[in-house]
Amino acid sequence: MAQMGLVTKGRRRFKVTTQREETHRRAPNLLAGDFSATQPNEKWLSDITDIPTQEGWLYLAGIQDVFSRRIVGWSMNERMTKALVCAAWQMAVGQRGVPQLHHSDQVSQYTSDDYLRLLEQDNVLISMSNVGRCYDNAMQESFWGTLKTECADPSISLTGSGA
Repeated sequence: MAQMGLVTKGRRRFKVTTQREETHRRAPNLLAGDFSATQPNEKWLSDITDIPTQEGWLYLAGIQDVFSRRIVGWSMNERMTKALVCAAWQMAVGQRGVPQLHHSDQVSQYTSDDYLRLLEQDNVLISMSNVGRCYDNAMQESFWGTLKTECADPSISLTGSGA
């Protein structure tokens, strides 16, 4: 590798950043770590991550189809709000239709009435991981890891949370 001028990129350690809003509704973990699907729109995974930029943190909400492993909806903003996740949902549904099951963690944006109302209007089964259980959403976490390791600018170093 050295002869070819190649260097490895390190990964940041995982840090639990999910803050559950105690007054928000929760759903059972229906996904239960089963990342198999036989058709598109069978299972979607959702998560939010933060990416350091030269202008500060950028928050990215993404929705991934388990079958194709493609990001089917996304939204970015400088603030991590429920509007961020709602915009990602609307993009995904607009492009792909409605999934059978939607899985997320229990961060307050995904447990907000506004977001859950969108899913319920479309008759989607709602599944949520317990706080700090990144393995229940491992496929989405793996995508974020690849995105940050291979695509984000390694020269930007901001302190704060990392998912």
